[in-house]
Amino acid sequence: MKRNYALFLVLAALIAAFTGATHAATVGFWQFNEKDPGQQADGTAGAILDSSGNGHHGTAVGNPLPLYVHGPSDPPSAIQLTVGNTIEDRIEVPHSPDFDLMLADLQDYTIEAIVKLGSEAVFGSAIITKRGTTGTGWSLRTASSGVPSLYIEGTGLNFTHPEPQGVTPINDGLWHHVAVVIDATSDPALSSVTFYVDHVEDAKVLITDTIYAGGDWVNENIANTHDVWIGDFIGRASDQFVGAIDAVRFSTGILTPDQFLSVIPEPSSVVLLLVGLLSLFARRRS
Repeated sequence: MKRNYALFLVLAALIAAFTGATHAATVGFWQFNEKDPGQQADGTAGAILDSSGNGHHGTAVGNPLPLYVHGPSDPPSAIQLTVGNTIEDRIEVPHSPDFDLMLADLQDYTIEAIVKLGSEAVFGSAIITKRGTTGTGWSLRTASSGVPSLYIEGTGLNFTHPEPQGVTPINDGLWHHVAVVIDATSDPALSSVTFYVDHVEDAKVLITDTIYAGGDWVNENIANTHDVWIGDFIGRASDQFVGAIDAVRFSTGILTPDQFLSVIPEPSSVVLLLVGLLSLFARRRS
C-alpha cells in the first residue's frame, strides 16, 4: 500500500509539472506552426497564433514577408527572419499590459525562445522586445559576443549597463533553447536575472550590479504602451534578429529547467509517458 501511495505522489507531481504549473503562468506562446516549411507567412493581422489561450495573436511584417522553415520540434515549422528587406522582418503583437515587467509588484517572469542564429548575429539581435525608440521598456537579445542578454530601461534613463548577459554564445548556426528568469524580491539588492542555455544555467546576475544612472528603477514597474515585437528592436537594422525562431514563450513566475520548452521529448512522447505511468500504477494496485 505504501509503495502504491508513493507511486501515486510521483505521478501526481509529474502530471502537475506537465499540465498545470507551466501553462497556468503562460501569458503568450507563439509556435510558428501556421504553415508548412517553404511557405510564406500570411501578413493578415492576427495570423501568427498565440497558443496560450490569451489571444495575443501577432502579425507578420516584412517586404517580402518572412518564410516558414523546418524547425526542431513537432510540428516542424519555424519562421525565418531575413535582414535587409525593404521593411524589416518581424512579428508584431498588439500592446497589452500583460507583457509589462511589474517589478515594483514583485512579479517574477520567465522568457524563453528556441532559436537558430548565424555567426553574423552579434550585438542587438532581438528575440523579443517591448520598447519604442525612447523610454521605458525591455528586450531579450544578444550581446556583442553572441551571448543572450536582457536590456531593461526604467524612467529617467535608469537602465541596465552593462546588460545582464550569459556566457555561452548561441550564434553558431544550431538550434538552442534560451531562457531568462527575472526574480524580483522585496530587497532590490537581491533581484536577479538568470540565463539558461539548452536548459543549463549559464549565468546569474544581480540587477543592482548592472545599474546606470541611479538605479531606482529596480523598484519600478517597467510599463509602456508599445507593441511586443518578435525579431526586431525599435525598428533599427542593427538590432534585427538574424536567423530562425521555432517558439517564443512569455510567462509570469519562475519556471525551472524541467518546466522549460523542450523539443525532446516531444509533447506526444510526454503523453505516452504519463499513460505508461498510469498503467503501471493501475497494475500495481490490482
